[in-house]
Amino acid sequence: MPTTLKPKTARKIVAIPKRPQRPKNVAMNTFTAAYEQTEDGWWIGQVLEVSGALTQGRTLDEARENLQEALTLILECQRDEARRELAGRKTSEEDIAVPALTLP
Repeated sequence: MPTTLKPKTARKIVAIPKRPQRPKNVAMNTFTAAYEQTEDGWWIGQVLEVSGALTQGRTLDEARENLQEALTLILECQRDEARRELAGRKTSEEDIAVPALTLP
C-alpha cells in the first residue's frame, strides 16, 4: 500500500515575487499549489483556486517558478481586461481582503 502524505506535510506555500514597480508594503496573497510528477519525470503544477493557472517544469523548482509567473500574469491580465471593459463607466475600485481558506 503506497504511503499518502498528509495535506500539511505535502502542502508548500510559495510567495509570488513582488514586481519592482509595486510599493514595498504591498501584502502578498497566498494560494494553494498542487504538484504532480509525470511518468516521464516532468512536474505539473496548478493553482487550485484559479482556473487556468497550470504549468509544468523539468524540476519541481522550475514548475514552482513557472506557476508563480503564470499566476501573476493571469491575475494582471484579468484585472487589465476588466478595467478596459469598465472604461468610460462610473466605477470605483478598492482593495478587498478575504480570509485564508483552511485545508481539510
